[in-house]
Amino acid sequence: MPPKNDYPLKLSGEELNGKEKKLYRLSGKYFEAYQKWSINSFLDYLNNKGRSHKFPLIVKKEIFTSWLEKKLECGEINVQVYLSLLRETKKKKSDAISSRTLIKTGKPCANYINFNDYTEEDVSNQTEETLRIEIIKDISLYDEPGYIFIYKVKDKQSGHLYKIGKTKSVGRRLDQLKKKCHFNAELVKILPEGRKCKYTHRTERLIHIELEVHRIDLLCDCCKQKQNEWFKSKKKVVCSIVKKWVCFMEKACGFDE
Repeated sequence: MPPKNDYPLKLSGEELNGKEKKLYRLSGKYFEAYQKWSINSFLDYLNNKGRSHKFPLIVKKEIFTSWLEKKLECGEINVQVYLSLLRETKKKKSDAISSRTLIKTGKPCANYINFNDYTEEDVSNQTEETLRIEIIKDISLYDEPGYIFIYKVKDKQSGHLYKIGKTKSVGRRLDQLKKKCHFNAELVKILPEGRKCKYTHRTERLIHIELEVHRIDLLCDCCKQKQNEWFKSKKKVVCSIVKKWVCFMEKACGFDE
């Protein structure tokens, strides 16, 4: 039987009731008994157990999706399998799974956030799903505190480009760019201000996911290395996205003292 705090929340944010918790436990047996999973075989399994008629379809699909997330977190399925199975649950327009907004952040945070507060209308479905998957992953033990920086350079072909990355020392990182790559970089912003970001690797990853469509790969003439932390977009857009995910990580995990 799952621990009390291990049950998923409903779309409404409420806890499962007693009968729904029994259905959740029964659903776990499906994932143990079957090697190839699908929403259709899952519903057939519940029908054969005589439990399906007691619950709305939306509840059964929510529970199916919750188990998929659990399997993803445990490493039993990869991202591609997760996304494929998740899409199966969204085929019908009436399926409310697609409007679910509460998701659980990865450990050590492990609290629920409203995903809609951190997604924009013009973000693609693929980007939303990638962000969701990144958020629910456990944070690496090797993640470390520091700062998120934004540098700007003027490129002859592309115009203004913005470099976004993580560092323990902003000044040292800027010197590296100037000495190693001869970039005449201008510091635009350091976040957070007056304190350190607790998990810079996760924060940087979320920022880069949302800015992926603006990414520009540069081959440095000096160090001869391909650099992929450069983005071509408006300053306002870049700064807004960086600030949003820095604030998200502080809200989810706090900041480093």
